[in-house]
Amino acid sequence: MKSLTLTNTYYANTEDPVKAVEDYCLRDPQTSLYVYEEIGNEVELVKNELKGDQLNREIVIRPHRSTVPALVRTLVGSDAMDYLQKTTYDFSKHEGTLTTEMVNPIMQGRIQSAGGFNLRSNAPSSPNTVTYTLTTNIKANIFLVGSSVEKSVASELVKRSPRIEQYYQDKIDEGLATEAAEDLSEAA
Repeated sequence: MKSLTLTNTYYANTEDPVKAVEDYCLRDPQTSLYVYEEIGNEVELVKNELKGDQLNREIVIRPHRSTVPALVRTLVGSDAMDYLQKTTYDFSKHEGTLTTEMVNPIMQGRIQSAGGFNLRSNAPSSPNTVTYTLTTNIKANIFLVGSSVEKSVASELVKRSPRIEQYYQDKIDEGLATEAAEDLSEAA
């Protein structure tokens, strides 16, 4: 099993930066879909439920061949790497879970990940920034090469993290700019 912690920082110049990050990065299912497309995958929304403060979302991700680690691609091919990602999030606690499981029958039970993530304000030292932390465990049950596959998958996640962070920061900036323009329009 390979443990991994990823940390990203987002800037939101607003009264409640955590809420801004949640609104522009988590609430809208299209944002979740687009971020995966942005890094080279096909995606399909399977489930999106928001009841009170509880979000439950499931998406199927079909990685593009170029995004599948070379070792994994060689062993099983990129088509076998489609996976279901399940996300839960509690907006009142600003934390959630993220799990993945393979959907191709050949790979079911072979590679999976599970972990938690949260959003935390950096106030008072940096009141307009929010830290996103994901802690996950990657497990590959593949004879002889399981640990190599785990390391390869973790490495790919680390490699993609800056692109995902930039995409989300752009969505936050865009959302806050639209909000400010609407506020000016209403005030006029």
